[in-house]
Amino acid sequence: MRSRGSAAMKTFTRLAALAGSAVMFSGAAAVALPGAAYAAAGCVMYLNVASFSPFSGTIDIINTGDPITNGWALTFTFTGGQRITSGWPVTFTQPAGSGTVTVASNAPWNSSLATGVPFRAGFVGTSRPIVSPPTAVALNGTVCQV
Repeated sequence: MRSRGSAAMKTFTRLAALAGSAVMFSGAAAVALPGAAYAAAGCVMYLNVASFSPFSGTIDIINTGDPITNGWALTFTFTGGQRITSGWPVTFTQPAGSGTVTVASNAPWNSSLATGVPFRAGFVGTSRPIVSPPTAVALNGTVCQV
């Protein structure tokens, strides 16, 4: 009967074969590194009405996408004849006869919206009671949840 070698020799031979295979394949393997990750664009808007006479309240904007750093604009449409007459700390505009409101900021101190951090703007206006939430809500053109 022929000897096939000691158990230690068999183990060494197997390890050497595995190491050789690893070296042989390691040069051929390409590693794909992911590029920069971006959050899907999006936002959430909450309209908080404090009173109806005069019509006043706040808007909370939450950016759910990548941080916005160079100014922003939130647009929405009132469907019940509501009019905003003033707001803070950003600019509110609403053309005469239109329900479309633009809330915008390009001021250096509030032109950024971090991801997931609420930004609150207050307003005063004239109104009929709000029956339904605003429609066509968008942050920099991206549709928002209301």
